[in-house]
Amino acid sequence: MASITVTTEPDSQPPVNRLTLHASDGCIFTSLTVTRVQDGSQTLIRRQPTLGTSDALSYDYEPRYGVAASYHISGSEKQADTGASSDVNMSSDLVTLTPDSGWLIHPGNPAKSMPLPLGRLTGLTGMGRGMNATRHDVLGATLPVYTITGPRFGLQFTLELRTRTLDEESMLWALLDDQIPVLINWLDTDAQRLNMKPMYLQIGDAQADRFAQMLYPNQSTNTPGERREWKLPCVQVQSPAISQQAVGWTYADLFAEQPTYLAVQATYATYADLQAHNKKDGN
Repeated sequence: MASITVTTEPDSQPPVNRLTLHASDGCIFTSLTVTRVQDGSQTLIRRQPTLGTSDALSYDYEPRYGVAASYHISGSEKQADTGASSDVNMSSDLVTLTPDSGWLIHPGNPAKSMPLPLGRLTGLTGMGRGMNATRHDVLGATLPVYTITGPRFGLQFTLELRTRTLDEESMLWALLDDQIPVLINWLDTDAQRLNMKPMYLQIGDAQADRFAQMLYPNQSTNTPGERREWKLPCVQVQSPAISQQAVGWTYADLFAEQPTYLAVQATYATYADLQAHNKKDGN
């Protein structure tokens, strides 16, 4: 019988739930769908397991912190010797990912994610929700008419952050560089205190105020000259439809595996598939 085991790794960078899937004895997976069940909703994990193996591994970097979740797998497997197929319809035990701080998670490349320890988040300003309505000024009337096309938009606000070292500054620029929406994943206690939920944010023009560095010519690390006060305009958006980069998959691995550019084209359908290490044959 197939099985799924979930291991929480709160000290990972970033925190992650590691999913280990085992096919029944003598079987390999031919199709698999893994969903996260949390907060009363069921969501596909961003990177689905690789097929054609008896042991599959996936990483989920996006569960809500401090809230219990389970994982459900469905699909099919077949006997490697006879080819006989059977369905797979089971769930994991409940697990809770509890890191020490919140995180800004890059959904496509988790290695670019950034922690939000105490003192880094300094403000949430200009909080609001724009209206989704069109104003019509009627000829000869003193009062306008509005056409309402849907509910109000999601949250818009300015996220104010502090970085204390040049490494943290570089880390934040790397997170923001490709302009992919990021997940702000609060600790559950912070989410309740701020009355905020985890959400995906499209971040606009980034601005960083600096202290006068010429006043600190002999500074050591973590001194005022290296500190930055960031203002990041944010718009709440849907989860981006992008693939998650494979864990440990680097260009060095690609060069070792695919000797020519033509071989890369023959193996991967798109650049997103290349980044995520999703081959055309599913292996």
